[in-house]
Amino acid sequence: YYWILKLCGQIWSKEEFVLRYCGGERLKGRLSHRVVPKKPTNLEELKTIKRRYTYYKERPENVIENQMKIGPAPIETSQTLESYSNIENILGILKSKDKNFLRVLEKNLTLHKKCVIFFIHTQVGKNLHKKFGGEYIDGVTRYDKRNRIYKEFEGNLFMNARSVGVGVDIEGVDLVVFAERTWSPFRDYQAYMRCYRMNRQRALRVLYIDYEDEAKLIVNKRKEILKGV
Repeated sequence: YYWILKLCGQIWSKEEFVLRYCGGERLKGRLSHRVVPKKPTNLEELKTIKRRYTYYKERPENVIENQMKIGPAPIETSQTLESYSNIENILGILKSKDKNFLRVLEKNLTLHKKCVIFFIHTQVGKNLHKKFGGEYIDGVTRYDKRNRIYKEFEGNLFMNARSVGVGVDIEGVDLVVFAERTWSPFRDYQAYMRCYRMNRQRALRVLYIDYEDEAKLIVNKRKEILKGV
């Protein structure tokens, strides 16, 4: 039976097999010092090994998330919103020109050496890049240029959150700012974890700058769209 189980993928040693299935409890005193599993045999042991060999600095406990409200969106009545085809884009462009938003963003950028600012719509990213300067990455940026920017940039990096994928590694970032939300917590997490890697000296700060009624406006607009379907 031992060799049949071996062919089926079991990883017990002969001694461990004897203890388990051949009435070998009486031999336990003599064999216990040699019964050492070669590999983890269950999920809990795998999790224990993963925790043991995962750097503490790499875990999300060292991410500090803050949300800042900058007042109501400077838009007219809700009836006017019915004529907007893309309310997220409208809100993003308004935000990129809003004095309150720009003042909050400038204050936070001046306090940190390396900052990544995520946006969704191209016009929003271009407006902010023109205002504050620095590096800029969106969906049309070449692969080789992206890698160079990831390694060498200092100051501000304006980046489309949708262009951040697996394999992107931006080290040494002090602050991540979401000028626009992706409206998916997982995608936001995926974006800022690209800026969070090993050998960090301090916690990564993540800042969301939103209008007070931003989520409500977008949800109401989508309800209007669904009514017409």
